[in-house]
Amino acid sequence: MRSQGPSVKQGVAPPGDRVADPAPAPPASGPGGRRALTYVTGGLAVSGLVLGSVTGWMALGESSRAARECSDIGPDVAECSPLGKAAGDRAKHLGLVSTIGFGAGGALAGAAVLLLLTEPPPPLPRTGAVSWSLLAGPTGAGLAVRSRW
Repeated sequence: MRSQGPSVKQGVAPPGDRVADPAPAPPASGPGGRRALTYVTGGLAVSGLVLGSVTGWMALGESSRAARECSDIGPDVAECSPLGKAAGDRAKHLGLVSTIGFGAGGALAGAAVLLLLTEPPPPLPRTGAVSWSLLAGPTGAGLAVRSRW
C-alpha cells in the first residue's frame, strides 16, 4: 500500500513551510515629480507669453484710438476728448499687464529650461551586479570577482 503525502489545498501552504515574500512592485513608469514640475512651469511660461502678446496688441489698439482722439498742445501735454482719455488710460493698464506677462513668461521659460537640463537621468534597470575584492595575506595575494544575475 502506498502512502500518500499530506494533502495541500491550492493557495495554502502546509504548516512549517516558508512562504516566499511577494515580488516587489515594479517602479512607476510615469514621469517623476520633477518632470511634472517642468511641464507645469513650461505651461505657465507659455501662458504668460500669450498674455503678454494679447494685452500688448490690445494696448497698441487703445493707444491708436487715444492718438486719434487727442491733440498735442505742448511738450508732454495733450488735449483729449473723454473717449481719448479713457483709451489712453486703458492703453497704460494693458501695457503694464503686457509687460508683467512677458516678464513672468520669460522667467518661467528660463526656469523650465533649467529644470529640464538639470534633471537627473532615469535609473537603469538592475539586471546583474559584478563586484570585486583584492585579497592579500602573508603567503600570497589574489582577486575575487563575484557576480549576480
